[in-house]
Amino acid sequence: MENHVLDNLKYSYLWNKYRPMVLKLMKDAADKPQQYKFQKHEFHDINPKEKGGHSFSMELSNGRPSKEVKTSMVAKSLFAVLDQSMTAVDLSQGAIYEFSMDKQYNLEITLKEAKEEVAEPEEVAAVAEEAQEK
Repeated sequence: MENHVLDNLKYSYLWNKYRPMVLKLMKDAADKPQQYKFQKHEFHDINPKEKGGHSFSMELSNGRPSKEVKTSMVAKSLFAVLDQSMTAVDLSQGAIYEFSMDKQYNLEITLKEAKEEVAEPEEVAAVAEEAQEK
């Protein structure tokens, strides 16, 4: 039986459970930073003595964490779950998201840098044609 990367990460079950909510917050972060309040027991039931606590801060740039997530098992598990989601990968391509959770278990997702909209070749041709007509 193949051992999957998520099987080794303590918090992957919790992040998988909340993945649809995290993806919605990522989409909604285009307008303003989004927050979600977790219950303390959700993290403490998994590991009440997490080294360094459960709070973390992580930037996701082009689908990869731009800061080391090795120090936080909570952040590492979140990244592993997002990395398995095509929606999360698509949202983070060309964008920078910041994920942070404070000691009161408030998760905040901020879109720091949005994707640049890439024009379709047909749109580029139409604009060029319009410019030539003038």
